[in-house]
Amino acid sequence: MRTTIQIIVLALTILFVGGCQASTLTEEASNPVTITISENNQEEIIDEVSIELQDEKNLLAILKKNFDIEESGGLITSIEGEQQDPKKNVYWMYEVNGEPANVGAGDYTLKSGDKINFDLHEVSY
Repeated sequence: MRTTIQIIVLALTILFVGGCQASTLTEEASNPVTITISENNQEEIIDEVSIELQDEKNLLAILKKNFDIEESGGLITSIEGEQQDPKKNVYWMYEVNGEPANVGAGDYTLKSGDKINFDLHEVSY
């Protein structure tokens, strides 16, 4: 009898833990990444996509799959045909969840639910 109770408790524990993991996976899959491309501090939205993360989580790779991107020396110089203009101090800058990014797009690993905004605007020093 004692062995039967132990087996039942073990089976219930396995079902409970397995159910919790499935819930986490479902939550992750249903929380897409949003990437917005804009100009002039988000005054004009150029494009926006919502992406379910799969195996690829590198921001630059995801950008290249979903937008027309040009880069030079690892820096994005054009998105969807909109060029930055160094003579006017107009550059592509990006934020992650409302905070300025502290790494380049090629070094950023997306997380479920991230809200990314690339904005083309004048940068003052």
